[in-house]
Amino acid sequence: MTNINSSHIFDDFIARRASIGQQQAETPQETEKPEENKKINKALIGAAAAAGLAAIAFAGISMLRKGKMPEEVQKAVQSAEEFVQKANRTAEDVKKMGDDIVSTTVEKMKKTFDEVISFIDNGSKNGYRDVVGENGKLLRKFELENGKPKKLIEYGEDGSTIIRKTEIDSLQPSRIEDITGNTDMDFEDGKPSYYREGFEELADGVRKHAKSLVFTEGNPDFYQEGYEKLAGGGSKCAKRINFTEGKPNVYQEGYEQLASGGWKYAKNLVLSEGKPDYYQEGYEKLAGGGSKCAKRINFTEGKPNVYQEGYEKLAGGGSKCAKRINFIEGKPDYYQEGFEELADGSRKDSERT
Repeated sequence: MTNINSSHIFDDFIARRASIGQQQAETPQETEKPEENKKINKALIGAAAAAGLAAIAFAGISMLRKGKMPEEVQKAVQSAEEFVQKANRTAEDVKKMGDDIVSTTVEKMKKTFDEVISFIDNGSKNGYRDVVGENGKLLRKFELENGKPKKLIEYGEDGSTIIRKTEIDSLQPSRIEDITGNTDMDFEDGKPSYYREGFEELADGVRKHAKSLVFTEGNPDFYQEGYEKLAGGGSKCAKRINFTEGKPNVYQEGYEQLASGGWKYAKNLVLSEGKPDYYQEGYEKLAGGGSKCAKRINFTEGKPNVYQEGYEKLAGGGSKCAKRINFIEGKPDYYQEGFEELADGSRKDSERT
């Protein structure tokens, strides 16, 4: 395992945490809130009535509710409903994944912490002298500062190969580096603070690790899997989970921070009290300020609200999408193609079905 300085152990986390905060901050601006959707629905219907299209609009709504739709609309509705199911399945998978990750990691950290604490306690009874095995080989050695242990070094059977190093603060482990298991563990006041496994730093400057979990006051905060910091700038990650009060609230797959300043991910799910609140696939935040998304849907109290395909937020303001379906009480209400919102807030609505 490559040694790293504990002073920059959180550098990557801080940068990544900042980026995920930016993404979450952007979401409400790009997603219409439930109250706004109700206003929008009323405004659209009102506008249609003013233009003499009320009969068409309500006939179209009736068609959606009765399932009597043109084939292309049926396909769009089916795609939306499948996307809703996918969001719900992903939410259930993420909740289980989060529980499994946290319980497994905490158990492993506690077991290691307790083992090292027992070595420190035993060391205090014999003046922190070196511990030698039956074969006469060195097993454990303390490094002292003013008579107090500051570091514990453990050796393999040969008495010379270091297998684990522990930094000690106030007679408690503050950082444990398991060299044979390629894991790092940080603790604050005896509580888990940081866990990482499979760390690797390559000659070209690339840094990567298999898994990491950051804790705040002993509670899970941010998890990453398959993380890689690229030499030319930017990073990528297979899976990321953000936690609130110990429960997942943001899940991402296929995340990539681009050197240009933008980012993209294959999947992004925001949870509220364990239910899907916002789900999107094929999202890309462009360096110029705009963004685009293949599919996205937002929910109200766990029920689908607005589904969009081919969504694009324009750098100069405004947005557009290829297909859009609005739901009422979780059921399709109306369908549109070529929906566009201009920078001045006005809308260009195609005929609704």
